[in-house]
Amino acid sequence: MADDSLSPSLFDAPHARWSDPSTSRIAAESITLEKLSEVQARVLSVIRISGPMTDEELEDRYRELWPNSASPQSIRTRRSELACKGLVTRLQRLGETSDPW
Repeated sequence: MADDSLSPSLFDAPHARWSDPSTSRIAAESITLEKLSEVQARVLSVIRISGPMTDEELEDRYRELWPNSASPQSIRTRRSELACKGLVTRLQRLGETSDPW
């Protein structure tokens, strides 16, 4: 049986704010749902395999495995989407400036 937790829904489509420049809207439209779910799956696998890490560590590890395939902002956004789906959770460690996931 397929895991529907990473399947894109109507609300997973990339978007740009109406106030964003036209280049942002063009960029948002160029990202396919398949690409979003692929990046989400990669982000999830990095976190599951590597364990808790900050966004910066996640970005570094992701880019080691898949160079030039996603921007740091895209990686953080996909991680946030996974958190909204309950697939990753924030760990709070006292005294750290960045929370690991």
